[in-house]
Amino acid sequence: MKRIKQISIIIFVLSVLSYGAYRFYCHQTVDKYSPEIDLTENEISVSISADESELLSGVTAYDSKDGDVSDSLVVESVSKFLKNNQKLVTYAAFDSDNHVGKATRTVVYSDYTSPQFATKSPFRFPVNTTDFISEVTAKDCIDGDISDKIKISPGFSIVTDTPGDYEIQLQVSNSSGDVEYLPVTVEIYDPTDSAVTPEIELKKYIVYTNVEKEIDPQDYLKEVNIGAGTYKLTSGSADYKEDTPSAGGKMSYDEIDIDDSQVNYEKAGTYEITYSMTVDKQYEGKTRLIVVVRDKAGDE
Repeated sequence: MKRIKQISIIIFVLSVLSYGAYRFYCHQTVDKYSPEIDLTENEISVSISADESELLSGVTAYDSKDGDVSDSLVVESVSKFLKNNQKLVTYAAFDSDNHVGKATRTVVYSDYTSPQFATKSPFRFPVNTTDFISEVTAKDCIDGDISDKIKISPGFSIVTDTPGDYEIQLQVSNSSGDVEYLPVTVEIYDPTDSAVTPEIELKKYIVYTNVEKEIDPQDYLKEVNIGAGTYKLTSGSADYKEDTPSAGGKMSYDEIDIDDSQVNYEKAGTYEITYSMTVDKQYEGKTRLIVVVRDKAGDE
């Protein structure tokens, strides 16, 4: 009986030692480390159309147990824009034990431009108008048409029943978190004067350019409407004479006063060029061209 007890104790001790040895072996052999990701560059420049393979350029991954695991690399996430067309890209790599290694770097989108506004008509409205942005559109190089995201910034108001000029600000944002603002002067006018007040029409009412790239304001003049007469603007001979106006025809560019003194092409910002014309020495018509000067060149 005593011998049986001794054998049982020996078996128990051997079992404990075996279990301990097994645990030690597992502890020593199980991979406890995640793959390490190596970046040849901490910042890269790509196009906005770059795919995942381009974002992964120069990225490799190594695991202490599995060796090269670069084929497991994925782009885990891309942040919204931080500054200067930059985003933060996060990479992930996996080993056979499902450990995950991560790394981040900055990606600069070389051809990115912020959203651009456009409008089919001037920001000039008869009294009691309530919708000021129905003709305004916005286009983004990433999302395309984002016109439905345009709104008037908080803190701006217009007295719709009182003629005058009112300052407001439009804003629009894209899916990457870039918010573009556009200061605008809205003119509220009395429509009873429209029969004699000249209406100056432009080819565009918002123009984008870049620093040190001046535009010619005359290039954007289209025509002038006075009552029932429409006058095409020309640098040649003209039919229009203020003292003997015709029902339409051609009008000299010289009849339009252009004030572009506000625009500073040396500094990024939003400016206005004012076109004006006076009939009968009292009925003044004016139209504004919004000029957005950017640090980077954009489409006009």
